[in-house]
Amino acid sequence: MKIIVGTFTAAVVAPATADALREAERVILGVPQSVLLVAMAGALIGVLLLPEKDAERVAADASRRRGHRLLQTAARWAALAVAVVAYAIVAAWVIAVAASIWPALAGAPQLPMAGLSGVLIRRLLPGYWLSKPGSKVKVVCAVLAFGCAVSGLTAWEKEQKIRDLSAQVVKVRSDWKADAARLQADVDTRDQRLAEVATALRAEAEKLEALKAESAAALQALAGKIEASEKEASTWRGRYEQRPDTSALLAACQAAPTKPNTPAPALIKVPVATYVPIDAALTKRCSWVRDGKPSAVFDVSNGRKRCLMQYEAQFDAIGQSRVLALGRLKTGEMNKTEAAYAERLRALQAAGEIQWHRFEGLKLRLADNTFYTPDFAVLEADGVMACHEVKGHWQDDARAKIKIAAAMYPFRFIAVKVKPKRDGGGWAVEEF
Repeated sequence: MKIIVGTFTAAVVAPATADALREAERVILGVPQSVLLVAMAGALIGVLLLPEKDAERVAADASRRRGHRLLQTAARWAALAVAVVAYAIVAAWVIAVAASIWPALAGAPQLPMAGLSGVLIRRLLPGYWLSKPGSKVKVVCAVLAFGCAVSGLTAWEKEQKIRDLSAQVVKVRSDWKADAARLQADVDTRDQRLAEVATALRAEAEKLEALKAESAAALQALAGKIEASEKEASTWRGRYEQRPDTSALLAACQAAPTKPNTPAPALIKVPVATYVPIDAALTKRCSWVRDGKPSAVFDVSNGRKRCLMQYEAQFDAIGQSRVLALGRLKTGEMNKTEAAYAERLRALQAAGEIQWHRFEGLKLRLADNTFYTPDFAVLEADGVMACHEVKGHWQDDARAKIKIAAAMYPFRFIAVKVKPKRDGGGWAVEEF
């Protein structure tokens, strides 16, 4: 009988009781399952310590009818079960509250406290609940107490594992949250940097588009200017090629005597209104006539051209219309570099190395509304007209103008630059 009851309790009653207590713990109390099971085992042990009925009560129960006795026994068993469960719940709750107040009681000390608390139930239950010595109730209570104690210890071991796993889970979760926060911060920082880079790239792209548009407009304007300049240059080159024929004048000049002290033939007189090329007028023997009087005469005697009359004195008297016709301007103001070079030209003229010089003496027309005025017009000793351009610092646009003028006019074009003092000073000369 005891074997059957023990097997039934271990196989059926104990798992069902454990499930019920686990549900009660989860829903009602929230106390550890091991404490509840051990408290129930202690309560059942306390029931075993209850005193049995005396002879008078046994005789009184025997005098009642059978049905009445069965009903009374069932009621006592049900009341005993309710009392044991209620006591176990209250004891477990009290122990859990005490452990929350005093942390030293938490954990393993709760189990012996729950077991020893069961002895108090013998003071709460009346003795007449039991029938006679050797009652079946004690057998059932003993089996249930053993099963609850074993289940409580097993539950306590599982709870320890669960606590360890929970601590690990909490640690892993906290680490995961920290890593997630760090990664999110890195992602936010990266997104912010990417947004800044994208903004900078968009701004640079807009600037590049604006520069492209400006460059395209500038290139288009430059192309138009180049085309217009080419048209003007071709027009003036055509006019120059269609200039009047001066072969007769040139032949007459060549027929002049070249020996010293030989009387010159009659001077060739050209009216003012007649177009006279600059090269022929300044390299051959000729005369400009204003109102029937010569203004300047050049001779080719002895292979050198020298001024026979005071050309300087007559130049300003030619008149504004004649000055414009010859492409000459009045004397302007000089800067320091040009003034220094003018002193050098005066010294060269005094030494006989040049025949004549004048500041801004020529104005050359390159195209419509485009003129080039050399700094100094110099008549060299051999009668060649040279244009001297004096610069402290040369720029590309000035060189371009001189090159265009050199291609259009039969003069010598010389670029003059001041040498630095560390190189000994003086003048650096470059001929185009």
